Amino acid sequence: MAEIDRATRVKRELFLRVLMPTRPPPAIARQLVSVMKDSVAEPGEIIYEQGTESDAIFFVIDGEVELTSDSEEPWRFQGGSIIGVIDVNLQRPRSRTATALTRTDLLVIKREEWLEIFEDNLEYASQVRQVQASAVHALRQELGADGGFEPKSLSPEEALEAAVVEGTMVERLVALRSSVHFQSASVQALAELAARGETVRVSRGDIVLRPGGAGRGIYFVVAGIVEVERRVAPEIHAAFGPGELVLGGAGLSGDLNEYVVVARTDATLLRLTVADLDDVSEDHFDLTRSFLRAMGLEREQIMNLRARRQRDRARSVSVAPPPAEVAGPEEPAAKRAG
Repeated sequence: MAEIDRATRVKRELFLRVLMPTRPPPAIARQLVSVMKDSVAEPGEIIYEQGTESDAIFFVIDGEVELTSDSEEPWRFQGGSIIGVIDVNLQRPRSRTATALTRTDLLVIKREEWLEIFEDNLEYASQVRQVQASAVHALRQELGADGGFEPKSLSPEEALEAAVVEGTMVERLVALRSSVHFQSASVQALAELAARGETVRVSRGDIVLRPGGAGRGIYFVVAGIVEVERRVAPEIHAAFGPGELVLGGAGLSGDLNEYVVVARTDATLLRLTVADLDDVSEDHFDLTRSFLRAMGLEREQIMNLRARRQRDRARSVSVAPPPAEVAGPEEPAAKRAG
């Protein structure tokens, strides 16, 4: 192998093993390295445009990139980041335009090659899912006490209906299909998961889980509403209703063990394990793709919300009146005001 090829391989493997958010095993790293292409974007150069086909993902080795859209606040990424992957996982055109703010070194991998590596290495796909779930939880902790989750409520009729749901196979399938995390999974995959799941029925006010009680379990709400509360800093309080994964994508990271889960109404839940997901994914890769798609969508929503809140805070600071002078011990504030 020529010296330049060896140097290129070392650079790519170094990035994957040190800077990439999910460090692949050596064999997978070699696969990735073999299909990656080097690219350089100069300041102001467009890497990809909004509305174009999402045919590749980009690893930012060094530099700074800004992602802009027509309707949302910009995002900025630096070395060690991956851009374009949300669009690839969601199988949609580019939702933003990526522009280099500085000279930026990139590694590029085509969509089909990226997905093929995942399909051939399900253990690594499971690792990526776990890391993404933890990243989603970390982002939610930045959003304050609501974690960026939407408030939940049931009508009186829905609350009464929740009390009689038994968690039958049909009810389990309906709940799984209505979850964003399973929307693109096959019926066969969902049927296997529904058969593996454990039905958990609770009454209003019951403690479903205490900290540490989730273990490797994940919980879907079939009927009713449950609340989660993280009682250590940063505190989060949120609620989840029918068809939702408790704690959203973060529920796949094991971080549900940091929460108390309480039934706000009578509720029926379906408990699965991470091992269940991995086992079914071995025969149904569409399940893995469905989770990657949902995680990307959730991450996008969180990042948009965070950017909007940062913008609003910056505006409130910029338009706030100057602080009033503090009166000294011998000069009352009323005198200064006159």
